[in-house]
Amino acid sequence: MKFNIWKWVAGMSPKVAIGVFSILTALGIYFSFQLTFSYDYEDFFPKGDKELDFYYLFRDKFEHDDNFLLIGLQPETGVFDTGFLTQLDSITHKTQRLESAEKVFSITNYNYYLKTPFGFVDYPAVHIQDSLRFAEDSARLILDERVNGKLISQDFSTTVVLIKTPDTLSQLQSENLIAGVKNIMADLQVEDFHLLGKANFQVEFIRIQQKEFTLYALLSFLLVGFVTYLMFRKLWCVFIAMLTVGIALIVFTGILGASGIEQNVMSTLFPIVIIIIGISDAVHFIGKYIVELRKNSNKNIALYRTLKDIGFATFLTAVTSAIGFATMLTSNVPPIKFFGILSALGVLIVYFVVLFFISPVLKLFSLSQLDNNASGENKKWNNFLHYIYLTGKNYPRRILLISSCVLLIFTYGITQISTDIHLGAGMPKNERVTTDFNFFETHFNGFRPFEIAAVAQQGYLITDPEVLQTIEEVEQYAKQYAIINGVQSITMIYKSMHRAYNGDNPAAYLLPEDTSVLHRYNRDLSRISSSEMQLLLSEDKRYGRISATLSDAGTDSIRMVQSEIQQYINKLPNQEKVQFTITGTGIIFDKNTQYLRRNIISGVLLAFLCIGIVMAFMFRDWKMVLISIIPNILPLAVCAGIMGLLNIELDAPTSIIFGISYGIAVDDTIHFLSKFRIERLKGHDVETAIKNTFEETGKAVFIMSVILFFGFSILMLSPTAATFNIGLLTGITLFSAVWPDVYLLPIMLRKWMK
Repeated sequence: MKFNIWKWVAGMSPKVAIGVFSILTALGIYFSFQLTFSYDYEDFFPKGDKELDFYYLFRDKFEHDDNFLLIGLQPETGVFDTGFLTQLDSITHKTQRLESAEKVFSITNYNYYLKTPFGFVDYPAVHIQDSLRFAEDSARLILDERVNGKLISQDFSTTVVLIKTPDTLSQLQSENLIAGVKNIMADLQVEDFHLLGKANFQVEFIRIQQKEFTLYALLSFLLVGFVTYLMFRKLWCVFIAMLTVGIALIVFTGILGASGIEQNVMSTLFPIVIIIIGISDAVHFIGKYIVELRKNSNKNIALYRTLKDIGFATFLTAVTSAIGFATMLTSNVPPIKFFGILSALGVLIVYFVVLFFISPVLKLFSLSQLDNNASGENKKWNNFLHYIYLTGKNYPRRILLISSCVLLIFTYGITQISTDIHLGAGMPKNERVTTDFNFFETHFNGFRPFEIAAVAQQGYLITDPEVLQTIEEVEQYAKQYAIINGVQSITMIYKSMHRAYNGDNPAAYLLPEDTSVLHRYNRDLSRISSSEMQLLLSEDKRYGRISATLSDAGTDSIRMVQSEIQQYINKLPNQEKVQFTITGTGIIFDKNTQYLRRNIISGVLLAFLCIGIVMAFMFRDWKMVLISIIPNILPLAVCAGIMGLLNIELDAPTSIIFGISYGIAVDDTIHFLSKFRIERLKGHDVETAIKNTFEETGKAVFIMSVILFFGFSILMLSPTAATFNIGLLTGITLFSAVWPDVYLLPIMLRKWMK
């Protein structure tokens, strides 16, 4: 006898289902506590990019360009105050004792060097206890590009303690470092200070991730529970749906915890995805079961008919949603791939939990416990759905005209989409980490790493005079751009030495043109081991480093400056002696925007193809494939158009919206077409089949669209712009999918399925 999955599920014992899922839930809870979170923006680097490969090679020659933690201070009395400088000196020395502080710099431990007959001698740049020399000290500092704009602002109102950290910091090390700094500031009674650096970002963003993960799960439960009650008006229905979704979420998070995979900033979306998809499946099962139970009081028969009618269709919606998420595998960004594949897994887990838990459990309840039987309310719904049905039937040209106008408006919006990404725009609102970021952006004009690698060619070294002169030319050219700050390279060592040889005269801080002088300096440098040299010159002297920072001017401006510098480099002489490559974490991170449009297009096309194959398998009719795909283009156009019209930047997190939206939006289309197919198999003509489909699935389409809209709108509570935008755009897109489902689908069915 042929095995029938729907009969087998319908015949399952509720006690067995409850027992099995009780064990799975207990295991899920245990492993959920093993969840770990991480934040590393290097995860968002585009993998497989040649420039990224060079960046890693170059970084291995030196060190990471983001291995620092900055403490920003802005005293009311100004920096040159004896009391403040004494306090600053204490902060400098105390932070040096912290475990993860390799070196600490501030103006209080910065020294000048003077060449004497007895060798190099140093003396302090700031005489902390001698206020009479403050004017002289400040005059020297303002002329010193090694300090001005780096350790102290140009107006001397703010200053920085720079802590060099290990190239890699674990989450625990970052937490200990930040805690140590805060304890030092508390001991010294310093309340007004600002932090910037990878360690601080790691601590703060993980704190926000953990908070949002829990918050979104709770709010999603409350919201979908409320909407489910409005739909069924029976607490038992709400209880069954919420319990099922809760089990699905616990099982999913348990799997994540058991896998040991660290969760990233994208993981805060998981509760929303699981709960909303789960409640959608649960509502369809419960609603259809109530309809069948009204027709037949035998619970097994009613459940079997429910599963036979919507079991496969609901499975297809799970598959198409999973496909929508899985299209993120086309992205070059690992966290997006990671989110896509795990979300696809989560959607399938939800389906199987709903199928094998909710189906047997429904048999424990009578019709009176599940059915509100509010004839007045049903009449209102029927009248509303009948009105929608008649409008689409009687005014197809008007519907098509409105749809075309909407498409044109949002097509214009698509042309306005910007990939000019600003880091500040993506920072979480009303959070200390954003206040700190803005402080450094304002007073120090940015700390976004920017590097130009100098590579000596065969037979030459970076320390050769002609190579040094070429590096100096590139360095001076880069300095003319306002968004590039704090430029320094190996030439800084020679300039500092030249200044020391000339009585520490600030005017002598320049690269000598006399090659014999440079050769003499090379001989002197070969006798000393300078840690500063190691940061700017590789051990084999083949690689040199021009290091700088960028202000948050936007990726378009940065790319323009990068292009102009590259054009200048291409015209330089001595190409056979030294060549240059622009690199650095800021530049590599911005490469994402160059891939986003391509990834979105390839992802959506892949979704069309995969879902089209699923539709072809289901309906065995190419017309039905087109009918299922074409209406869902409109919501995607709405999504992209809103981004352009509202000037929402297309960044890596926001790019996932299209995969999510298409994968979920097509679900209602599948339910509608599946019911239409069943009605046609019963022998009804096209118009009768459409009318009957409206009566049974129309309410679910509207209700689920409301659930999806408000469910994703919860993300708008996030202080992070990317999460807020995902909530806004996905909610609007999925709600806008109602129009093509209730109007365009019937028009196409009438036209093509005569």
